[in-house]
Parts: sequence; structure tokens; C-alpha cells
Amino acid sequence: MPLIKQATICYSPAWKLWPDTSDVDISEVVEARSSIDVEVDGTVYRVENRNIPAHIGYMWSGHLQLPHVHPEINNLIEPPRHVQDAQAQAIIELGEGCDILLWEHARQCYPRVMERVAGHFKLKLLRFGDDCPGSSELKTFPVARYFDVLLHGMNVWDFVSGRRVPDVYAEHGLHETYLELPNPTVGLLETLKADGFSLDDKIRKVHARTLDKDLCFVGLKSLRSWRAGLLHQLGGELAPHGIRTAYYGYGGMRDGVLEPRDHVLGLAYPVAKLYERTLCGLNTPISSVYNCRMMDLWFAGVVPIIHDKHGEMLEIGAEPYVDHLVFDGTADALYKHVKHMMDRPDLVEAIIRAGHKIAQRLYTSKRGIVRAYEAHLPRIV
Repeated sequence: MPLIKQATICYSPAWKLWPDTSDVDISEVVEARSSIDVEVDGTVYRVENRNIPAHIGYMWSGHLQLPHVHPEINNLIEPPRHVQDAQAQAIIELGEGCDILLWEHARQCYPRVMERVAGHFKLKLLRFGDDCPGSSELKTFPVARYFDVLLHGMNVWDFVSGRRVPDVYAEHGLHETYLELPNPTVGLLETLKADGFSLDDKIRKVHARTLDKDLCFVGLKSLRSWRAGLLHQLGGELAPHGIRTAYYGYGGMRDGVLEPRDHVLGLAYPVAKLYERTLCGLNTPISSVYNCRMMDLWFAGVVPIIHDKHGEMLEIGAEPYVDHLVFDGTADALYKHVKHMMDRPDLVEAIIRAGHKIAQRLYTSKRGIVRAYEAHLPRIV
């Protein structure tokens, strides 16, 4: 079996390393190995992965001071050169013998570092899940030209114009792209499992009308998007028709930030808790409407209500009024949908069962990275 070695530059709070703690001993992280098998034209290749902490330049150089607030990602604000040089050297040394470089979420990824390390790997993959105006410019665009492949979690880059991610990245020198169908937010499934959540129990609560909220939204308000205008329209705690609402997130959301933000089960711990007791969920994208939030809503048995301006859901096999509801982006249309769902538990049951089914199908489908492997592994060996 041909063996392909991969070095992944990434970050995990579960490591409990700097900058989350004062611990700079990376030995356990960098010595661990994992692998997957990929079959291409009858040949099975084993891809063996090792992780390298994205913040390793700081730890190797002893310069334990970030140039921005952790965990913010802003690759336009670069650390001192000696930190970048230490990071590049660490990647070269710890990635010795590796054919593939996978950089997760462009965290701590700088042009100076990529210029030094790019020639040491046969295939360079950049995986990023937050493409949209105001995000890509800070994180991926500065380094896109150094990579061979983009694994992107968003299909539409800008919800207003409808520009697609592959077209935008081609302008930045990265032409090969694969859509990575979004997973649920980290901690969502773990929390549902820990709580003993089941779709049947949720449906019983729908019919008994014992859920706490009728409509919720969790996310960044983003003053530069149409989302902010809609959320402003939505108004007070008690919406028309007695609809009980909850709006959480950064950027001045009415109900503040959903806590706790650092639970051991993951970022989505409080989101799962909210979704478990909510009937309908608003998904208002800045870029792609098929995103982690959509998967979260489906898995938690919430009726998604979306403004699918660019027909993305049809592209993934979802059907409006079967596994989600669509509206025209106005508060009045949104509230009418919610009120209708409040009055029709039978329809709610049908939609959330269908939504859960499609979420499971998408969650287990072939990942974009596997398709990238299939395209490149034979030439790497």
C-alpha cells in the first residue's frame, strides 16, 4: 500500500497549549499520527497525518505575544520576522518527509512563511470555511497564491452579488477548488448526544407545544450585510402573533452573546441547548446559505427558514417546503412562516424529519479533501 505523509498546520483548544495556557510542550501533539485510506483507480493509498500547531513560531522563538487578540485570525497583521522564521523552520523540520501540506483555516499563515516552506511539499492544500467579504481579505487572500488546492466550506462568496468562491479565488491565483460540505459546528452533535436528544422526543414537544422559543438566530450581526437590516426589523422580545424569539451573537445582537463560549464539548454547546428547545431557526447568510448553521438546525430538529437568493439548496438536493422554508428576506414574511409552523405541528414534524435525513446524507458524503486526494495522489507517489 503506497504511503503518503501529510503535515497539517492547525489549532485546537483541546491541546491546552499556548496561547490558551502557558504550556509550550508540543511533543505529544506533533508525535501523534492518524491515517485514512483513499482508493484511486483500484490502488489504495494510505495518507498518514501529523499535526503541527499553528502557533509554533511563537513557541519555538520564545516570543509569546500575539499581534492581535486570540483567537482572532488576521494575517494582514504579521508577527515579528523572527517568529515567522521560526514557524517556517519548524514546519520544514517537523514536516520532513511529508508530501502534502494541509493548512487549516489559514490560521497564522503568512506570505513570508509560505515562501520558505512551499518548495518542501508536492501538494499544498488550504482548507477554509468562512469565506465572505470582510473575512477572506484578512485570512486567505494574502496567501492563496502559494497553494495548489482550496477546500472551501462556502459556495457563494458574497450573498449580495452571488459571486462564487471558485471565481473569486481564481483572481487571487488559486484555480483548483473543491467544496467541503459543511459539518455541524464543533460541539453540536456532542452536546445533543450528551443530553440524550432524540428527534422523536423533540417532535413530541412540538405536538405538545412545550418548546420554549418559536424563533431563534445565533450569529454575528455584521453591520455590512443585509442580515443587520433584517435583524433590526425583527424588533422586540415578543414579535407579532405572540412569537417568542431569541437573537444571540456578536456585533450588538439583542440578547447578547450566547454563553458559555468555551465549554469542553465545543463552541456549539450553548447553541445546541438553545436549538433543542426552539421550533424555527433563521439562517441569514453573509455568503453561502448552505453552511454550518444549516446543518446545526437540521440535526437539532429545528425548522430552517432561509432566504435562498441564489438557489444553493437545490444544488445539494434540498427541497423548499420539504426540508426547509424559504422567505423573501423581510421580517413580515419570516413571521408568517413561524406563525404557520406554530399552528401546524404536523408540518413541523414532516419538515424536521426530512431535514434530519438530508443532514445525515450530507454529513456522510465524500469530503472535498478526498476528491482532492483522488486527483493528486497518483502523481505524488
